[in-house]
Amino acid sequence: MNRDRLTQLVAAVVLLACLLGSTLMIDPVVRTRRDLQLTFAVENNQGEPPQYALLAAGLGSFRGVAVNALWYRMEMMKRDGQFAEANTLATWISNLQPRFPHVWGFLAWNMAYNISVETFTPQERYEWVNKGVKLLREQGIPYNPNSVRLYRELAWILSHKMGQFTDDVNWFYKGEFAREWETMLGSAPEHLSGAGVIAEFAKTAAMADRYFTVDRPNRAVSAALEDVVASGAVPNIDTEFMTGTDRMSVLALEAKLRSAQAELDPNNTTGHAVINAVLERTAAQLQSARRDASAVFLEDFPDAAAVAQAFRNQGFSLDGGLLKAIGQSMMYLRFRSPEAVMTLPESIFAPESKLALPLAYQFTSVDRNTPDGQQALKAYWDLIFFLRAKVLIQDYSMQPLKMLEYMERYGPLDWRHVMSHAVYWSRLGVEQYQDLRDKDKIDVLNTQRGVIHAIQAMVDFGTVSFNPMQRPGHQVDLLPNPDFIDGYFVAVNETKESANAEEFGNIRADAFANGEENFLQKAVLNSWLYGSEAKAGEYYFRLANEWKDSPQYAHYGAYNLPIQDFVAMMVFDDDLGRPGMTSLINAKLIEAYYKGLANRRWQIFSRNLDLAREVHGLYGQKYGSDTALNIDDQDTRLRLKPFNEMVFDAFTAFMQDRKFNFFRRVNAYQAAWRQEANGLPLAPATYDAWITALRAEAQEEGVDADAAFPPPVQRNTTVEGLDKRQGGQTIERQ
Repeated sequence: MNRDRLTQLVAAVVLLACLLGSTLMIDPVVRTRRDLQLTFAVENNQGEPPQYALLAAGLGSFRGVAVNALWYRMEMMKRDGQFAEANTLATWISNLQPRFPHVWGFLAWNMAYNISVETFTPQERYEWVNKGVKLLREQGIPYNPNSVRLYRELAWILSHKMGQFTDDVNWFYKGEFAREWETMLGSAPEHLSGAGVIAEFAKTAAMADRYFTVDRPNRAVSAALEDVVASGAVPNIDTEFMTGTDRMSVLALEAKLRSAQAELDPNNTTGHAVINAVLERTAAQLQSARRDASAVFLEDFPDAAAVAQAFRNQGFSLDGGLLKAIGQSMMYLRFRSPEAVMTLPESIFAPESKLALPLAYQFTSVDRNTPDGQQALKAYWDLIFFLRAKVLIQDYSMQPLKMLEYMERYGPLDWRHVMSHAVYWSRLGVEQYQDLRDKDKIDVLNTQRGVIHAIQAMVDFGTVSFNPMQRPGHQVDLLPNPDFIDGYFVAVNETKESANAEEFGNIRADAFANGEENFLQKAVLNSWLYGSEAKAGEYYFRLANEWKDSPQYAHYGAYNLPIQDFVAMMVFDDDLGRPGMTSLINAKLIEAYYKGLANRRWQIFSRNLDLAREVHGLYGQKYGSDTALNIDDQDTRLRLKPFNEMVFDAFTAFMQDRKFNFFRRVNAYQAAWRQEANGLPLAPATYDAWITALRAEAQEEGVDADAAFPPPVQRNTTVEGLDKRQGGQTIERQ
């Protein structure tokens, strides 16, 4: 064999090896491209902005080269602290490759954490943080729906930057976020239980399911299909058949049903009838999906169509603009009369809202004791529920049915609370990863942890009290919510099940048990102060029985102390931090008003007031109590409000809280009005903040409001900071 022939043989062997190697690499490459969503498919890019499609088609293969060059330059700018310039380059990269999750994550992080701190006012800072949230929610995740990383990034910005207390202007963030979402979804009536809050949101979810569910079977189709399985009339449609049907398209389900029907015995008339019933519902869903949802809704609800026409006559369309105008009107009407709201400056109450307010007030002020009034009120709320569903899906890229599912699973999430959104996006990200073949276990694990941590935060401060009439930065207050304690254990058990199924690699279920003892202690405390003594006793029993080998078991008297002594020991032995101390002080103040002031039992009133003052003073020795904005002072963000301000805020919350007997609250106010409250000016300091809500409640009770709540001789008639531009004060740069 000559030298040339040997060279040819070696070359042929190398060529075959390369071909074999490339063949073996096809599946991993395709899988990676699919999981990273770097492929371009027409069905995945419908509805994208034209510039994405134009760049993808125009640059072709050179798009990758351009992305690499821009990414390198962006990293250099980020290293040099040129965040605004790096943000511009990242935007170009997102236009070139919208299905590259890392660039969306960088863009959002840069806006929320880097550019925001370069601004001078709380309003500017919030706008940049919110831009990062909106970028991921409305662009990054819709273009990369299976990227767990982006769900985790969004949940982290929400929970850490806005939901926690590390940022110097975090209370401004929380207030602005609550304002936006109360405008969109309102505030649940305070007298509703947790189950009532969930039932109220279910009406919005029902509208979403009926008019906007087009990519999968709606509830009507799913219910009919479950009836087929339950009937047993079709042998080949069983629980195995149902697997995955909730995630397939309606067309795919139709094809699957027709295939099952073709295999069915022609003499099985019952089986054919039940399948046809399901097919009729799928046909109705597909027909509705081909039409404009608003047009179909107005046909289905003629009374709501009349309400919609009244707003259209004012120049509104059935979109987010109308919902925002109505929502803002209803938000301010909770605290002021229509005449007073109409006098608010346009910087606070928009001109569009002033157009909507008269109609909104008209429809909500009907006589609810007459059939005509009830019909008019129902029509108005049908329109509101439809608009909420439409705006959530089209403007916020959120799924009302998923929101409802998580409320039913974890507790009555208040969507004005940042942590509710952290729960939503974390859990949705965990569910989305199931579509991937190569699962990034660290991302999934940390995303699931985000669910646990957010729910734990909701236990600590999950009750939202929002008053837009207060000055910016002081409009929202957060109190514990024991309704989420059981939801925490649901989330922990979900995580344990996934760990046992080896979904997190080598992480096992016992890794998540370490925090349960500490949480149970907190559950006892919060249930005792804010929930029920029965629930507190249940959690205390679990502590004593499940944690006998814990080092804390002996420290806390083997968990055999009387429960009230254990609670006291928890308070004074542990540093609860700002949320916990705020919770304790508010609990004692409420107890002072309800058990002491309302019954004129002055010893109870004084003891609770003194205990609240003592806790405030002890905490203040470490952190102080001044809430002034000072970025250079790292302890400022942990300080409590001045004690007198907390006293007045708690009395305002107490007077408006319908879970307390109406006449007990009347007694408490009249004691304060007679200046019997140990000299505290409770009546003049708080009257304007709650009187509108109490007048409405007095009317429902058939009580003369002026007799029950006579105005104090002197009272505050203005709201500090109301006439100032919101968020306009200057702060120093870090």
